[in-house]
Amino acid sequence: MRTITKQSSWGPAVGEEFNFLFFDTTTNDPIYIESIGISYPNSNYYIHRETSDFFIFEYVISGKGYIETEGKKYEVKAGDVYCLEPGKGHTYYSDKKDPYQKIWINMYSNFLGSIFSRFKISGKIVFPNSNCRKYFDEILALRSISGNSSVICYRVLAILLNIMCSLADLTQQQRQQIHIPNTALSIKNLLDQNIYSTVTIQQIADAFSYDKAHIIREFEKHYHQTPYQYLLSQKILIAKKLLLGTNVSITNISEQLGFKSVFYFSRLFKKKVGLSPREYRIQSIEL
Repeated sequence: MRTITKQSSWGPAVGEEFNFLFFDTTTNDPIYIESIGISYPNSNYYIHRETSDFFIFEYVISGKGYIETEGKKYEVKAGDVYCLEPGKGHTYYSDKKDPYQKIWINMYSNFLGSIFSRFKISGKIVFPNSNCRKYFDEILALRSISGNSSVICYRVLAILLNIMCSLADLTQQQRQQIHIPNTALSIKNLLDQNIYSTVTIQQIADAFSYDKAHIIREFEKHYHQTPYQYLLSQKILIAKKLLLGTNVSITNISEQLGFKSVFYFSRLFKKKVGLSPREYRIQSIEL
């Protein structure tokens, strides 16, 4: 295996600067890595394949790009992962104004397809907001390791399983979100917009022309807590971040989050967290 840094074009790629590790020996391992690397394409970057016999996993670091396959076009942006399975033609290219940067891994495998099916992600191309950067960084770090390519293959396989588990969880969350009625989602969105205020259930009911009982029942059915409980939990989360990451006084935090008094805020915080706001801040400093 060898590390290659190259600018301009390579093979079917146009307008690409990249650094990658190329594996040039076949093995009997469960996967065979064709290459792993990081790309810094310019606005002319373009790849087209009539077909492919390897799996492609790519993580978008920044910018935007586009994938076309099986008659559909997808846009990808920072944080997205896209997966292209073997046997299908595809094209991918940079946005002209905001070319994307990406980490990629290309590999051959006889069993990854069955894992895709088992995890119910087969046929899905783009996974938005994947939270998988750390896994791709781990794969990228393997470029600096010398030695037995089989060891590297198994390390990549372990990381890939983590990636696919993460993508499967993301897909399941998105499916659940689809089944949440518009009313419940709209109530949640309204609550999120009023984290820093003192919005009441009556005000929410008035906004949707429902009675309070219906608002509470509809929200609780899908989020397993009342709107008021959800609002308080979000306020506490923000308070914790402000206590840990800023020097804002506890009184000011209470006021920013719409609590009527700092005493009520402190009592509620201790009930939810187990420590008073002051104790929580001091403990974090000591740690």
